[in-house]
Amino acid sequence: MKKKSFLSGFNAKFVLAAVALSSALLTGCYKDDGLDVNSPSGTVTLPAASYTLTATVVNAEGGLVENASVTVDNAPVTLANGSFSKAVKPGKVVIKASCEGYNTVEKTVEVIEIPDGQAAVYTEVIVLTKDATPEVAATYDLGVVAFAASDLTNELKKEEYTVKVTDGAGAEVTSLTGLAAGRYNVVVTPKDTEKYNAYTTAIDLARVMGTAAETIKVQVYAVLTEKAADKEYVVLNGMANLSSEYTLTNLQITRNDVVVAESEADYIVYLAEKDGAAYQFKVNYTDADGNKLTIIRDYTDTVLTFFVSINAEAPTATVPVTPGTYPLVGDDALTIAEGTTAKIGDVEYSSFDLARLLDVETTPAVARAFMGTPDGLVFSNPIKISFKDTWNNELGDLELQYLGTNGWAKDTEGGSVTLAGDTYVMNVKHFSSFRAEVPVSSSFADKRDTVSTDETFDKKNDTDRTVKVKYRYGYQTGMSISDVEQAVSAKFESQAAISYVTNIISKDLAVKGYVNMGIETNYDIKEFTVLPYTVLNKVTTKQGMNVITATYTINDKDIVITITKPEGVRVVPDTYTYGHGHGHAHGHGGDLNAGGGIIEVE
Repeated sequence: MKKKSFLSGFNAKFVLAAVALSSALLTGCYKDDGLDVNSPSGTVTLPAASYTLTATVVNAEGGLVENASVTVDNAPVTLANGSFSKAVKPGKVVIKASCEGYNTVEKTVEVIEIPDGQAAVYTEVIVLTKDATPEVAATYDLGVVAFAASDLTNELKKEEYTVKVTDGAGAEVTSLTGLAAGRYNVVVTPKDTEKYNAYTTAIDLARVMGTAAETIKVQVYAVLTEKAADKEYVVLNGMANLSSEYTLTNLQITRNDVVVAESEADYIVYLAEKDGAAYQFKVNYTDADGNKLTIIRDYTDTVLTFFVSINAEAPTATVPVTPGTYPLVGDDALTIAEGTTAKIGDVEYSSFDLARLLDVETTPAVARAFMGTPDGLVFSNPIKISFKDTWNNELGDLELQYLGTNGWAKDTEGGSVTLAGDTYVMNVKHFSSFRAEVPVSSSFADKRDTVSTDETFDKKNDTDRTVKVKYRYGYQTGMSISDVEQAVSAKFESQAAISYVTNIISKDLAVKGYVNMGIETNYDIKEFTVLPYTVLNKVTTKQGMNVITATYTINDKDIVITITKPEGVRVVPDTYTYGHGHGHAHGHGGDLNAGGGIIEVE
C-alpha cells in the first residue's frame, strides 16, 4: 500500500508557516552514551556533525506532486510519495523542482554549521504553481435592443428598425463583435416613422484586462411620435414552454384575426392600440408526427400576458416537510405548519415536489392548479398555498378539485379554498393534481313559440287540370345572445371581476354550442300544386322560435343571459274547391292560369 505523505490532510500554507517557525531540528546530548567530557581520562573525540535536508513537493492546493523532477545542488534526487531526504553540507544548498504544467521553482536553504556531536534536520515544502495565462485587454460584442415607448417589457422586432453604430471618430462600425474599448454612438431608426421617432445614445466601453470577449446589451427606447402618443396603448405578452416531443413553429399576436406580430422565439410582445379590436395570442407547433397544432388565447382588458406550457411538466419545487413558508411562482407561497408529517401508508416522507400546472389554469374558471408528487401523499396538517385575490373579494370562496380517473371533481376529504382579506388560501390534505376553481352553477330554460305570417291570394284554378304554383317566402337563421358583459356588470363592480366572469360565461356558452352569430333573414321558393277548380286562398309561413334563458350563479349572484334561436320553418297553403257547371266555358282561363302559363306568387 502506498505510504501517505506526512502533509496529507494539511493545507500547504499551514505547513509553510510551521516550517518558518522551526526550519531546523538540532540534537546533541551524548552523555547517556558514556561520553562524559568530565571524565578523568581527559579528552574525548565526538562524532562529526550531521546535516539532513528533507523536502516535500506540493501544488497550490496542498496535493502531492509525485512526478516532479528535483535536484539538490544540481544532483538529482528521487521522490517517494512526493518527498525526499538527503544528507547535505553547511553552506547554501539549492533545491530546484520542475514538473510539466507547473512553473519551475528554485529555493536556497542556508545550512548553518554546528559543533561536532550535534545533528541538524532542515524541513522544506516546495510549492509548484500552474503557468499563469497572460491577461489581454478585453473586447466587447455589442447587442442593440430597441424598446417601444420607454417600456422594457415591449421589445421591438429586429425587422422593425435599423441600427447604425459609429466610433469616436465618426466612422461607421460594420461589425458589432470584437470591439475595442472606447466611445461608440448608437442610432436606432424605427421603420414606422408614423409611430416612433429615431433615437440616439452613446456607450463607453472601458479598457479592462481579461481573457474573453464580453457581450454588452444596449437598451434603446424608440419613443412614440406626437401623433401616436395621442392614442392609448397596452403591451401584450406571450410565452410558450414546450416539452421535448413538440417543436415550436412560431408565436403570433393577431388583431381581428390578422397577424400583427410574429416570433420564432419562445417569447413575443406587441404594443397594441386600445381601439376595441380583438387580440389573440397563438402558439403554433408540431408534434412528433409532424402534425400542425395551434393553441389560442384571447386577450382582454385585464388579461395581457399568457404563459402556455404544452404537455410539459411545470418547473418543480422540492419542498422539505419542515415548518415554514416557501415561495412559489410570483406572489404565491406555501406554508407548512409545525408538527406536520407526510405519509403514504406507514412510510414517512421528508420532502415532496410541487409543480404549477399553468396549462390547466387556461380553463376560464380555474384560478390556480398544481401537481403534487408523490401521488397519494397524505399530510397530518393541511399544507396551505396562498395567492392574491385580484377580483376585489367578489368571487367568494373557491372550490378545491382533484383530478381523478373520471376527470376533475370536488374534493370530498375536507380540503378548501377560502378567502381571507385579499388572499386566497388553499388547504390541501393530500396529493395528486389539484386546482382552485370558481364555483359556477348554471340552468337553461327553453321557451318555444311559433311565429306565423299569412299572405292572402284568393286566386282560383278555373280549369280541369292541376296548376303548379311557386311561392317565395322568408325565414330566419342564426343565433342571438344578449350582452354577457352587460349582464355581469349589473351584478359585479370591479372591472377585474367583470372581465373574469364574462370570460367564464362566454366560454361556457361556446362549449355548449351557443354562439352570438346574429340572426338574418333568408329567402327560398316553395312549389305546390293547385287542383282543378280550386281556390288558393292564402299561404301561411310558420317558424319555430326558441328563446332560452341561461342563468349562471357565481357567489350567490344570478347572471341571466337570453339566447334566441330560430328553428324549423313550414309553408302551408290554404285551398278550397268550388262547384263548376258544364255550361261554363273553359277557354277564358282562371286566376292561376291566365294566358295558359304557370305564375309565381310572391
